[in-house]
Amino acid sequence: MKKFDLDNNKEEAINFIEQVIEYKSDIFDFNEEIEKLQFYINESENILHNKEIDEVNEIKNRTNKVDWNYDYPIHWEEIFKSNLRTGSISTLWSSFEYYIVSFCGIIYAISPLELKYNNLKGGKLDQIKKYFKIFLEYNFNDWQSIKDIYLIRNLLVHNKGFIPESTSKDLLPTYIEYNQTTDTYESKDNNNIQINNNFIEINKEFCIKCCDPIKNELTAIEKEFIAYCESRKQQLNLGIKNSK
Repeated sequence: MKKFDLDNNKEEAINFIEQVIEYKSDIFDFNEEIEKLQFYINESENILHNKEIDEVNEIKNRTNKVDWNYDYPIHWEEIFKSNLRTGSISTLWSSFEYYIVSFCGIIYAISPLELKYNNLKGGKLDQIKKYFKIFLEYNFNDWQSIKDIYLIRNLLVHNKGFIPESTSKDLLPTYIEYNQTTDTYESKDNNNIQINNNFIEINKEFCIKCCDPIKNELTAIEKEFIAYCESRKQQLNLGIKNSK
């Protein structure tokens, strides 16, 4: 986003801030977006489950001699549900990233500093966290949950769920740990993740539960972001008053 000329045209920046504050629910409609995603996950999972049951019953009706080790229609779980869940986590993270980058863009446009979030050191998520610390009175109460979702998303999208050997601990979510005895990775304190042969498998409940910390974090960030906008509006109005 282009930075406003705060030395020569404070009125333009004030008008922009007023629009952001007035139409915040339309600009930052993440609650509705996440609720739609949750609905999509639930409905899609139900459809796939019913399709799986239908095919199982069809196999039962077709023959009495069934070896479920070979005949079970595993494609519903291994292809359809797996892709649905990976896609859902990817979509959820893309939405989160879109909104936090949008917050950063507006902060840059109206702030007195010539500083963008990507001028800071670190990965993108760390850069944005540092940026918020500079401008917002924000405590990052559930940031670890956010980082865990980010790390799971990376493993699912970039590695097809596979955890390579000797993966650094800081690249793993807190609920996955390495077992030196078995030389494998294991899920810790999270029943919604299974790890088989170092491949991550997430279930429907995992996808649904990931939506909550994302929604809560965006709500908290938005609150402090609007407070910052209000503060900048007051400062700019005071600057105009003092210049007269």
